Amino acid sequence: MALGSYPDMELADARKAARAKRTLVDAGRDPLLEKQSEIEAQLKASAAKKARGKFKELAEDWYETEIAGGHLKHPAVPRRYLDKYMLPEFGSTVPADVTPAMAARLLARVGKKAPTAANDLLRYMRRVFGFAVRRRLMASSPVAAILKYVRDTYIVRIWDRNSIPRRTPPISSSTACPWLRGKVC
Repeated sequence: MALGSYPDMELADARKAARAKRTLVDAGRDPLLEKQSEIEAQLKASAAKKARGKFKELAEDWYETEIAGGHLKHPAVPRRYLDKYMLPEFGSTVPADVTPAMAARLLARVGKKAPTAANDLLRYMRRVFGFAVRRRLMASSPVAAILKYVRDTYIVRIWDRNSIPRRTPPISSSTACPWLRGKVC
């Protein structure tokens, strides 16, 4: 079992380390096996730390992997949605901690001013969170259940009896139908 190399470890430090390893052997434990388990624990800790990374790191990784390296005609569009909406909202959050309610609030705030931008934002959010699910950083996507952004207000047109005859052509067998290019219906 190697303890280290000369320039990195002084002779006195090597003697102390060797003495500590001998005491482990005297106690009936394998120092090499303990060193391997220590390395494995460090690897697991670094993997857990990577899995608990921030949304900003996930979004940048998604952009570099799927957008910048791809054949997208306008890669600046997803970048704009990341910078303008997603990163300010979720940037310092762990991706697994993003809830559907947080995503819905962001969509509602964007949708008040620009409903089409909210639908585009939803599309990009689906792609980013889908990327996280494929990388096993999340169990499920928080935006999976959101179909599309719809405004709370709808335009309702009410027809009265006087406006209907003006809007529709009269129905009779002798009149020409405009949708048949002048032929009789």
